[in-house]
Amino acid sequence: ASWAPGQSEGATLHRVRVCPRCQRQFEDPACRVCPHDSVDLLDELAAYSSRADQVVGKVVAGRFLVERVLGEGGMGLVLAARHLTLPQRVAVKLLHPELAAMADIRDRFVREARAAATFSDPRIVTVSDFGETGPGIPYLVMELLDGEDLYAWSERRGPLPPAEAASIGVQIARALDVMHTRGFVHRDVKHENVWLL
Repeated sequence: ASWAPGQSEGATLHRVRVCPRCQRQFEDPACRVCPHDSVDLLDELAAYSSRADQVVGKVVAGRFLVERVLGEGGMGLVLAARHLTLPQRVAVKLLHPELAAMADIRDRFVREARAAATFSDPRIVTVSDFGETGPGIPYLVMELLDGEDLYAWSERRGPLPPAEAASIGVQIARALDVMHTRGFVHRDVKHENVWLL
């Protein structure tokens, strides 16, 4: 059984399969190979889950093949994915379904996605796409960062020397300054949201 916003607990979602070559979608449960390309079809991600075995190998929005779960936070799930037709690896953030059902939080997620897409600064993650999955869960697509968050880094290394802490703090302040001069406020500044590359 799968759950999605607007459905009662235990409701079953229809299965959609996607051709990784032509990206056509098929709802016929018996269809396992694309009739146009003779390629095995992939399952579209039909329900939100932070369990890797339930999301890895599934497709988000008909275009992004999930490779692994990167993490889960208060707002949603972040996945490493590969574009099916372009040579791109990206991070896809899905809003938690219970939050997606709340209009004010959903609207805030949309506003933040639109705002983030307007920045082009090396200290601010690039947002390249936004939309909704079949079951109505908002997602955004970001650049996949090669590094680790400040929390994990400091846990592994211990307390930071003052010069390193100051250098990181200055970079965070510069990124926030770019946002503030454009009229935006980051509502979740914490070391899990600071990535060191």
